Amino acid sequence: MKKKLIISFVIISILLITYIASFFKSTDKRKAINTSLLNTKYLPLIKELDILQGGQAIQIVKKNGFWFLNELSGSIPVEEKRVDDFLKELSKTRTAYKIAGKAKGIGGTGGTGGAEKQFDSYGLTDGSELVLRYYFDEPQESNTDSATGSGNFYELIFGNHDFSGTSRFFMTGKSVAVYEIDSSLDKYLSTSPQIWYDPYIVSKTIQTKLSYKDIQRIKIDFEGKTSILTTKTEAFSEKTSKLLDLRHGGLLEYESIGSPQMTITLEKGDTSQIMLRIYQTAKDSEYNVEVEHSGGIGSEKAGSITVQTKISLWTYNKIKEIML
Repeated sequence: MKKKLIISFVIISILLITYIASFFKSTDKRKAINTSLLNTKYLPLIKELDILQGGQAIQIVKKNGFWFLNELSGSIPVEEKRVDDFLKELSKTRTAYKIAGKAKGIGGTGGTGGAEKQFDSYGLTDGSELVLRYYFDEPQESNTDSATGSGNFYELIFGNHDFSGTSRFFMTGKSVAVYEIDSSLDKYLSTSPQIWYDPYIVSKTIQTKLSYKDIQRIKIDFEGKTSILTTKTEAFSEKTSKLLDLRHGGLLEYESIGSPQMTITLEKGDTSQIMLRIYQTAKDSEYNVEVEHSGGIGSEKAGSITVQTKISLWTYNKIKEIML
């Protein structure tokens, strides 16, 4: 009995040591390279980010000095800090380990045709890979210190995580080599719009530092009647603050029907204004909101910027409760 216990203890110890050792990378058989996935000199030139995976895609485009989810996924402002943090993370110098030298059928399109079976385990050749493309204002020369691609965009392809979940396999658009890096980019590598867009109906990205104090007058058109709220109106500040803090429900799902059910015009002290138009849709519990920001918006002083999002029936009723 004692002998069996000793044998069992030895086996368990060996398995435990093997398991723990699997979390530590042996660098003696892998080539370590200190690199960045985006050269810092290209940071000011980037105009678009595309993220594609499994038939899903989002496109993040810079227009009028702001980042927007656009074309492939609607038109909603993206939180600028999140994009800036993502680009900084891409441009950070990190250690990459070269673990495979050749993977047929990969490169340039994110496709997997003709890929060797031995590379399926990396998740770079089986259709589950995530493709990140970033575009520049002008075509740039490929740089060995950053991702490479064709034309005026660069492409990175991300695959599976390693056994420990602390690192991830990737390759560049032109390369035939597979590398492994830490998984710190994971929080950005998603085709979900929710992690990117500004959640407020009245965008805090476009209306930087906007507060109720900036609003001098509110005009409300509802059911054929017009009402006016001014700074002298009772609870004006409270009403304005509550309206500015309301959140939308994301990208449009249904087309707007007919004329606006309600139009709210927020007039600012600098003569610029924000106009909200709320429309019915084919879904009774869902409305569309078109928000037009006008009067020299953003670093490029655009004449106007229009944002379209959806809201729930609850949010629409809340708007009526606040404004009427």
